[in-house]
Amino acid sequence: MVSDFKITGNLVNAYMVCHRKLWLYAHQLNPDPEMDLLALGRLINEESYKREKKEIEFDNLKIDLVTKDSDQVVICEVKKSSKELEAAKMQLLFYMDRLRHKGLKLSGEVRIPKERKKIAVEWNEEAKRKLDEILQDVEAICKAETPPPPVRRGLCKHCAFFEFCFAG
Repeated sequence: MVSDFKITGNLVNAYMVCHRKLWLYAHQLNPDPEMDLLALGRLINEESYKREKKEIEFDNLKIDLVTKDSDQVVICEVKKSSKELEAAKMQLLFYMDRLRHKGLKLSGEVRIPKERKKIAVEWNEEAKRKLDEILQDVEAICKAETPPPPVRRGLCKHCAFFEFCFAG
């Protein structure tokens, strides 16, 4: 059982994609960081937005990009595609929530450089309610003794945990 863990943006993202993936990450069962898809994601993040301030880390937050739009700070989550857009939005809302607790008011964007997309993420009461529900679920799944069973979906074939879930 995971004891005394901190919820991260990565765990929120994983929850939105696959509860088993969430449990595996929470229990430090991480995929090979040199896996092609993971390396590609890192490369896209490194090569995009070279003039912007990247990878800000503090507490349990790791923000891909911070920029300024007129008079407001914008935090951005950079993704390689829009396939898991809702997961990216929730991850960004998690960061926005934590920064709001520290007294910062800001806006958010999911950026997908290969698709030349910038998707605004709005903080509002509905987003806060949904995030709170997700955080309760994340905690319950992470504290479980065993992982949820694998559920085969279209995204699975590109997942770094595919063989862990479906080998044999």
